[in-house]
Amino acid sequence: KEKADEKRERERKAEIERVAKEIEDRKAERKFIEKEKADEKRERERKAEIERVVKEIEDRKAERKFIEKEKADEKRERERKAEIERVAKEIEDRKAERKFIEKEKADEERERERKAEIERVAKEIEDRKAERKFLVKEKADEKRVRERKAEIERVAKEIEDRKAERKFIEKEKADEERERERKAEIERVAKEIEDRKAERKF
Repeated sequence: KEKADEKRERERKAEIERVAKEIEDRKAERKFIEKEKADEKRERERKAEIERVVKEIEDRKAERKFIEKEKADEKRERERKAEIERVAKEIEDRKAERKFIEKEKADEERERERKAEIERVAKEIEDRKAERKFLVKEKADEKRVRERKAEIERVAKEIEDRKAERKFIEKEKADEERERERKAEIERVAKEIEDRKAERKF
């Protein structure tokens, strides 16, 4: 009977130990599962953060690309307008030049006619009175010639002044364009530095 009692006691203790071990195993298993779930959650959050940062970087790149495209479009528009203005000025200059040439030709034609008239009158003059009248007319013609030459010189100077003024305006525009490009380059470099800082921080 004693031996039977000892055997039952050993079996009872063994059963208790088995149950206790099973409970510990289940606790360890639950703890492991909870840790796995926590790890998976952290992994998902890490991936979500990576995706968010990547998307933010892509959005910034797209925004910069759009801004650069806008600036390029504005620059092309300014260049197009400047080209239109240049062509319009060139057309005006050519018109003025043609008008000046036509006036020159008309003046030359009148000069030839005047000379022909002088020659005709000179041949008809036989006395001193007619000669004095011719000399008076010649002086008046010389005055008109001087006035015509002075007018030609004034118009030529005015054309040169306009050309110099346009050249100065074009230089001013080129200087402004270089300044805008310099500022755009500074902004681009600053944005690139900010992006690199954000990337290193990440």
